Amino acid sequence: MPIGRGGSPDLAYSGLVQWLEAIRPTQIHEPASELSGTMWDWELRWPEGHVTTVSRSWRGEGRGPQPRADSE
Repeated sequence: MPIGRGGSPDLAYSGLVQWLEAIRPTQIHEPASELSGTMWDWELRWPEGHVTTVSRSWRGEGRGPQPRADSE
């Protein structure tokens, strides 16, 4: 189960995102403009059926995880 851990909610969220970066995102959104960044979405499906979406965006050349060849 993807659970972030950390000394604060922000650190736990950051830990979760680092864990998610290692797996394929559900969706990748290209930047809408020069001022926005690429956004990755992951859908977390919990045992009771609830779905949570976690999104993360990055801006700037070479920032954030790079899509693997098998994720396109």
